Amino acid sequence: MTNRRFSLQENGSHRFIDTDPESSDCPVVLLHGMVGDVENWSETTRFLSDCGYRVIVPVLPVYTICLADANLGGLVDYVQEFLEALSVSRCVLGGNSMGGQLAVHFTAKYPELIERLVLSGTSGITEVDLGSSIVRRQDRAYLKVRIAKSFYNPELCTESLLDNVIEIINNRENVMRLIRFARSVQRDRIGKLLSLIQIPTLVIWGREDMITPVRVAHTLRDGIRESQLHVIDRCGHAPMMEHPEVFNRLVHEFIRQPEVVAVASG
Repeated sequence: MTNRRFSLQENGSHRFIDTDPESSDCPVVLLHGMVGDVENWSETTRFLSDCGYRVIVPVLPVYTICLADANLGGLVDYVQEFLEALSVSRCVLGGNSMGGQLAVHFTAKYPELIERLVLSGTSGITEVDLGSSIVRRQDRAYLKVRIAKSFYNPELCTESLLDNVIEIINNRENVMRLIRFARSVQRDRIGKLLSLIQIPTLVIWGREDMITPVRVAHTLRDGIRESQLHVIDRCGHAPMMEHPEVFNRLVHEFIRQPEVVAVASG
């Protein structure tokens, strides 16, 4: 695999990574979590691009969206406008954490736009309220413990990652939006939407996920008719970061197969 990096592009108010803007094929669109960013998907972006897929990763406007729209509904509208701006009429949609919850809401509202769905560490069923807890405390040691809960391997909670979070929460407007999004995550649950998802869905979970316990993955698998579940051992809340080789292989196999048979692993 190549080790290239993709630069952020801009289209009006939208900022994003697009590995093949000239392609008219069905792209893979990846949504990051509430305190995540496009770099969370860097390994998956490179891998799928090397496999010949167009990959689009939008910068979700978590810190810039109008305060009144700082909720999942506001992000659903944003993603719809974003795809329209890029002339994407059909895509494979993936999301991690709040990005997964957003992907479910989006698919339920715009099923005609989604070819297949990939969910990982998805909030909206049961989760630790990580968003509200980290913005109320700025003690570095406390934050490191909280953020490390996202990973099975605590070494992935690097000083650089910690610096980024501290920079975010030192901005009062960022904190106001994060609190609103955290409340929306708690309020806009997805249980009632699962039966509306009528497309092939891949659920990938970390067995040691301390943010969204693995039982959430089984709830998604049971609630979405045409779904399959894979659980990765020694893995936390972000499988695409902690075990990218396994995660990327599963996604690649899923999106290239002509039909999906509901199966479970783990």
